[in-house]
Amino acid sequence: MPPQKDRPKKDRPLAPKELKFVAFYEGNQVKAAQKAGYKFPKAVASAVFNRPQVRAAIKKKQAAFFDKLGKNEARGVKITRNDIINRLDRLSQKAETDSARVMALRELKDIFGLSVKHANIDIFAGWNDQELEDYRKTGELPLRFRSPLGEGASDVGNPTTSAL
Repeated sequence: MPPQKDRPKKDRPLAPKELKFVAFYEGNQVKAAQKAGYKFPKAVASAVFNRPQVRAAIKKKQAAFFDKLGKNEARGVKITRNDIINRLDRLSQKAETDSARVMALRELKDIFGLSVKHANIDIFAGWNDQELEDYRKTGELPLRFRSPLGEGASDVGNPTTSAL
């Protein structure tokens, strides 16, 4: 191993305080210098940070962090659409509270596109010209949409349905 003076600065081993500085560095040089035990952290923080061996160590630390983070993130993305649907279905049936069940059902409704906001519904599809004209004039539904059982309790006294 070459003597320390002959090595490039960035390949020199870190001094104990420099090691602590790198360990404590989380984006704030002064805090890292303070935690590492420097007497005048504000005065030395920038100088310590700019030492080639310290910068190299911080870059290695950051690269290792992002490498590990990326592997963890990649490992965590093993859920499929079916997993979500099945979990929401179980939640909608076995949740302890009504609100949790309703929320699960709402999510399922959105996944399957069952809400009106997701559907292009033409409420007049299948109506003939005469039915459309009568509805425009009177506001009453065509006979084929009226209940075969007659008026319901909510229809009594309602001028649009009581005449049906």
